[in-house]
Amino acid sequence: MILGETILLTKRRWMRPVAASFIVAASLLAFGLGPAASVQAQPSDLRPGGESRVVAVADGDTLTLEDGRTVRLVGIQTPKLPLGRRGFVAEPLADQAKAALASLTLGKVVRLYYGGRETDRYSRHLAHLYLADGTWVQGGNDRARHGAGLFLRR
Repeated sequence: MILGETILLTKRRWMRPVAASFIVAASLLAFGLGPAASVQAQPSDLRPGGESRVVAVADGDTLTLEDGRTVRLVGIQTPKLPLGRRGFVAEPLADQAKAALASLTLGKVVRLYYGGRETDRYSRHLAHLYLADGTWVQGGNDRARHGAGLFLRR
């Protein structure tokens, strides 16, 4: 958790106190001034979900695999892009978050692991992703710093 804040979402909008912390934290992380991610899920605690190559990145926490699955990375939240939604303005650092996920995963084979529900209401797979070298995409390689994202805590 960054800056000791817990992310609270209501109807897909940031609550005001968290929004300010998010923007400050994301700015610090984008410039490499924040803490690196240290929390990592262990694959042994999760159910395997196969592997596939990443062919597209929608935003900082959603990507598409060669086998047709759309994957939403669990445990993190990144700034959102409009993605065709009318009247939606890109959140600060959304493009950088997408670029960071793309540079880490695009064209690479990833392994999926599930911890809870496997899909959401949009039929996206809710998974932890690991690269072939064992890097945890959500937290490995300083994911929060490079993707300007936050780890979520229940």
